[in-house]
Amino acid sequence: MTASSTKDLVNALNIIASQINSHDGIPETALAETAIRLMDLVRLTGRLSDHILANPVHHPECNLHSKGTRCTCVLSQIQSIPLSDTT
Repeated sequence: MTASSTKDLVNALNIIASQINSHDGIPETALAETAIRLMDLVRLTGRLSDHILANPVHHPECNLHSKGTRCTCVLSQIQSIPLSDTT
């Protein structure tokens, strides 16, 4: 199984929310709010990653030879979020 993009998951949540007709509206509201919060988290994560990468501070054991290979600090684990995933 391949992972779906965040945009696809948000679209699916919105479609499901629009098709549910419960008597109290709670499931629809919960799904719609989940979609909104998921996109908020994606945007925040992208901004945070950009900020961290623009101002990197690695731990003392991290050096040019270990970054991305042996280094396990958070900076070595940041991956860019594709633009198509944030829209």
